[in-house]
Amino acid sequence: MSALDIIKKFEGCRLEAYQDVGGVWTIGYGFTKDVSEGDTITQEQADLRLVDEVESFASIVDHQVQVPLNPNQRDALTSFVYNIGSNAFQRSTLLDLLNQGDYAGASNEIPRWDRIHNVENQGLANRRHAEQELFDTYAAPIPEPEPVVVTKAKPEPVVETDVGSPESA
Repeated sequence: MSALDIIKKFEGCRLEAYQDVGGVWTIGYGFTKDVSEGDTITQEQADLRLVDEVESFASIVDHQVQVPLNPNQRDALTSFVYNIGSNAFQRSTLLDLLNQGDYAGASNEIPRWDRIHNVENQGLANRRHAEQELFDTYAAPIPEPEPVVVTKAKPEPVVETDVGSPESA
C-alpha cells in the first residue's frame, strides 16, 4: 500500500464541495485549500491534483525528517502529514522521536492522532492503524544513486617511427 492508496481509501473522492466532519469545506480527495460552497471538480482534475499534493507532502516529509526512512515509512508519513498538515507534524512528538532515531516511539505516536475536536473518530482510528501498519512494515531502503564521474581520456603519446629506415624492414 502506498501513500496514494491510503489517501484514496480514507479520503474518498467527492466531486462537489462538502463540509467535512470538522466543518471545513472540502472537495476531491480531501482538498481544503481554496474550496468554497458550490465548488465542483472533475475526476481527472481530482486525480491530477492528488498526485501533485502527494508529491508536495512527500517533500515536506523529506525536509522535516532527519533520519533515513524506508519507502513504506515515507509513504505512511506522507499520508499522515497529508491528513494532519505540515505545521502539526513539525510540532509533533512523533517527529521529535523519529529525528532522535526512535522509530518504535514514533510509530506508537501515530494512533494518538485519531481525534477531531478532541473526540475520538473511528475513521481516523482506522486510517492511523493503516498508516502505523505500513510504517512498521519493512521495505528495503531506496539506494542512493551512484555519483557519475566523468574523466577525460588523456591523448595517447605520439611515437615517431622511421618507416623508411633499413632497420624497419
